[in-house]
Amino acid sequence: MKILFLLPLFLAIGLGEASANPFSDPLQKQTEEGNRLYQDGKYDEALQKYSAALKDASDQPEIHYNIGGVKYQQGSYEDALKEYGLAAETANPEVSSRIHYNRGNTLFKNQDFQGAIEEYINALKIDPKDLDAKFNIELVRRLMQEQEQQQQQQQDQNQDQQNKQEQKDQESQDQQQQQDQSEDKQDQDQSQEQQKQEQEKQQQDQQQQGEQSEQQSEEGQSEQQQAEQAEEKPREELTKEQAEMILNSLEQNEERQRRESRENARVQQKIDRDW
Repeated sequence: MKILFLLPLFLAIGLGEASANPFSDPLQKQTEEGNRLYQDGKYDEALQKYSAALKDASDQPEIHYNIGGVKYQQGSYEDALKEYGLAAETANPEVSSRIHYNRGNTLFKNQDFQGAIEEYINALKIDPKDLDAKFNIELVRRLMQEQEQQQQQQQDQNQDQQNKQEQKDQESQDQQQQQDQSEDKQDQDQSQEQQKQEQEKQQQDQQQQGEQSEQQSEEGQSEQQQAEQAEEKPREELTKEQAEMILNSLEQNEERQRRESRENARVQQKIDRDW
């Protein structure tokens, strides 16, 4: 896979114009030293040279371009974008094309894929033959599609996990509901059985009371019937012998009572005379 290229701009001060620019010699020296240090990967030292050159020629957009390249290599992408923005004032088409290209690379590093594509397109508008810009456009678009697919897959996985969790929760809820219903039914059955037993006991008690009342009633009726039968039973007639015996007994009782009365009277009279 092709790597995204950052195109540094070396010797951008316009060598050979010393007669028109009295600072060309020191600027050229500082720029060349900065370019050499940049190629050697000594970005901090290269930045010092470019910054020194910028003090002598602050109106040179090419120096901002080179500083932007150093900031990019150091990972300071926001600073790099700022320097590329200052360099964009140049009227040099080649430099302008490279500025858009490198801004595209910097935006890509910042995960701004759509912004990177727009900068590559701007570079192509200036230089339609820039194959690197064309390649990077396709590369970033493919990466965006892959990223979207990964995001969609992640969303699908998350949704699938969510659905499974919801299904699991629903099953757990249904199971708990069934358990609650079963317990409620057991409680209801026990309550009904208890009520049934109480009703049966109450019926038995009522039946026993009824039987006792009926028995007492029957006994009362029996006694009453016996009494009525006794009252209704006709008296037996006495025989002549029985009548004579009763009469004699009565006469004897009367005679005994008379004797007792006479005896009592004599005793009383004797008591009176003694007084």
